[in-house]
Amino acid sequence: MRNAIVVLLAAALLAGCAGSPPQTAPASVRTAERYLRNGVQAFHDSDYAGAAALFGKAHGLYRSLDHGEGMTLAAINLAETALLMGSYARADAQIRAADAMVEARGLQARFGARLALLEATAAYGLDEKERALARLAPLLPAFAADHRPTSPVQGDVGVAAVVLRTRMAFDAGEGASNWMYRLENVVRKDAPDDAMLRARLWRFQGLLAQRAGDNALARERFEAALALYRQHANRPGTAAVLYEFGQLALAMQQWGEAQDYLERALYIHTWILDRPGAVLSLQALAEVHQATGAEGQARVAAHWTDALRGNGAVNWPELRDQVIPAP
Repeated sequence: MRNAIVVLLAAALLAGCAGSPPQTAPASVRTAERYLRNGVQAFHDSDYAGAAALFGKAHGLYRSLDHGEGMTLAAINLAETALLMGSYARADAQIRAADAMVEARGLQARFGARLALLEATAAYGLDEKERALARLAPLLPAFAADHRPTSPVQGDVGVAAVVLRTRMAFDAGEGASNWMYRLENVVRKDAPDDAMLRARLWRFQGLLAQRAGDNALARERFEAALALYRQHANRPGTAAVLYEFGQLALAMQQWGEAQDYLERALYIHTWILDRPGAVLSLQALAEVHQATGAEGQARVAAHWTDALRGNGAVNWPELRDQVIPAP
C-alpha cells in the first residue's frame, strides 16, 4: 500500500518532540511542547485529525515566538500526519515550508535527511517517481553484489529509505527480490529489534512468495506480520496486511474470505481517515461483488471510490454504513 512506509517513520520523526521540556523554559515554550507531546500521543493512537490540530497549535505558538527549531519540528509532524492520511499534496507543501525554515536557520544537519525522506514519500504518493528517487538516492547505502550494504546506513532514516525503495520496486514489479534481500541485510545489521520493521519485511516476503505462487508461505508471512501489528495496536499496519490477505484470497477466488478481510481492512481505513488505503480496499471489494453477482454493492463501492479520489469532504460513518455490514 502507498502509505505503509509512513508507519515505519513515525517513531523516528516524532521522537525529537516527545521529550519533557525543561521546567526552566518559559511558560509559552512549555505550552508548545505540551501540544507536541499530546499530538504525538494522538498520532500513536491513530487519531490523526486530533494530532494535526495539536501540531498546528504548536506550530502557531512556536511561530509567535520565532522559535525556528520548534516550528520545524511541528511542521515535520504535520507533514508526517498528512502523509499517513494520504494527503500527499498538503504534506508536500508542508515539507517545502519546513525545508525553507531549515535552510534559513542552518538546521540542515539535524533535519535535512528527515525532510528528504518525507519529500520522497510525498512525491511517490503524487506519482512523481523520478523526484522520489532523486530525493531517496543520497539516503540509500551502497550495496555489493550479494546485497549487503557496503556503506553506512544513516540511522532510522536510512533504514526507512531502504524500505521505501523496496516498496517502489514491488509496486513497479521490477527488482523486487533484489531490494527485499537488501532490506533483509539492513534489518539484520542495523535494526534487529524493530518489531514494526520486521512486520514490514515479512509482508514483503509474503508478497514475493505470492508472486512466486507459494500461497502457503505468503499466508504464513502475512499471519506473522498481522500478529505483530495487533500486539502493538498498530492500526495502519493491521489494515495494510488485512488488505494483502484480501488480495491473496481474491487471487485464489475465495470470495467470502476476500470480502471478510477487505471489509475489516476498510473499517480501519475509515477509522484512521486513510483515503488511499480505503480506495484500494473499495476497489478490491468491488471486484469481489462483481465476481459474486452483487452488482448493487459493486456500484456502491465504486461510488465511494470516486468520492475518495476527489478533494472534497467525506462522510466516513456513512461510507461504513453503506459498504460494511453491521456486526
